[in-house]
Amino acid sequence: YIMFFLVVHLMKLHSLSLIWGVTTEAMEYERGRHMPFRIGKSERDRWLELMSEAMDEVGVSGAARGGLDVFFTQVADFMRNH
Repeated sequence: YIMFFLVVHLMKLHSLSLIWGVTTEAMEYERGRHMPFRIGKSERDRWLELMSEAMDEVGVSGAARGGLDVFFTQVADFMRNH
């Protein structure tokens, strides 16, 4: 259920950014919340694995899967701080 919640939450954020636009300030705020934690390549890769497993678990496929794969990769790269 945790993975499902994360996928749904990120999909909502992505939808909001597409529909209403998310400000640069909002994105920087999210990144800033993660600054106390080291997020390098291995953490990025592990998070992407978990997101992939979560999408498998809830049956995300096709164009939605492709779009979310791209989105999650962009988010993971943006969140890196090491």
